[in-house]
Amino acid sequence: MQDKSGQLIVVTGATGLIGRAIVRNFVQQGHHVKALIRSKENMYTVENSESGKLSFWEADLMNLTEPAARQACEGASALIHCAGLVHQPNASVDLYPLLNEKPTALLARAAQAENVSQFVFLSSSSVYGNKETNMIHEDVPCIPDTPYASSKINCEQILRENPPSKSTVIVRPSMVFGAGDRGNMLSLIRQILSGRYFLISQGTAQKSLIFADDFAHAMHLLLEKKAVGMHTYNVANPEPVSMHDLSMAIYGAAGKTGSIPSLPGSLLRPVGALANAILGSKSPLTADRLDKLTRTNSISIERFCRDYAFTPQWSLKDALAKEIAWAKSANLL
Repeated sequence: MQDKSGQLIVVTGATGLIGRAIVRNFVQQGHHVKALIRSKENMYTVENSESGKLSFWEADLMNLTEPAARQACEGASALIHCAGLVHQPNASVDLYPLLNEKPTALLARAAQAENVSQFVFLSSSSVYGNKETNMIHEDVPCIPDTPYASSKINCEQILRENPPSKSTVIVRPSMVFGAGDRGNMLSLIRQILSGRYFLISQGTAQKSLIFADDFAHAMHLLLEKKAVGMHTYNVANPEPVSMHDLSMAIYGAAGKTGSIPSLPGSLLRPVGALANAILGSKSPLTADRLDKLTRTNSISIERFCRDYAFTPQWSLKDALAKEIAWAKSANLL
């Protein structure tokens, strides 16, 4: 392992689920981290960190300037770009280029100007399209069909056309969960713990996912190796999990026992269509929700495992228990 003394790692989006896990991991590994946050109100501490290893730098992506981006990158050996606008159904389409593409281009130019040796950009597995994917690999054609996915592909293209660092890495994560999650996993946990949840078609659909702390470990492996050139990696747990096994793992992590009932998809679809006609978007059985629960969405991380010997450090049940404990402490369950 290389000597970390004097290394400075810049992490954008440092208050989000992924960014915060990365900051915590890097600080505890002995790196100096500059965490980019929107305001000082978002400052936080990292458990078991050494004094002086973590600093904060205020940056509003909407109003980011090139001089400010260069100042943020000054003296850094690596930049991990996690910030951006994620899936927001009510967000204006115009916001995605402003909050995703423009800041990525500015930070890339700043990293190049400041001779930052590694630039890691967090893209998304959503670039493969809102459809069934079965262990899909990085070289298949991307079909972005949402403003969010399109903005991620555009960011990737910006970096490919002019790589900002000697080591430029595009990462396409699957669903990331853990403390701080307010997305699909938390929603699923709520449904299961409500006692009104049921599996559809025995829960055979396979899903790729990864615990935030394991994702941070994967990013640390990238940081240590600093592979020269332009690289694109899917990142998730090596093995996807079925909806049945995921649901039962949530059940077990919450300390519950018993089984979860299952209903055939052929029965639910006409019921869902009727509910949609009556309730519209408020229906608990929209066609989109049924589709997401019954289709396989998995990505292959064979390339990443080959290049970095990645192995998750957390079991699924223990990782889910961490999210459940956090959600309870935050009064979200």
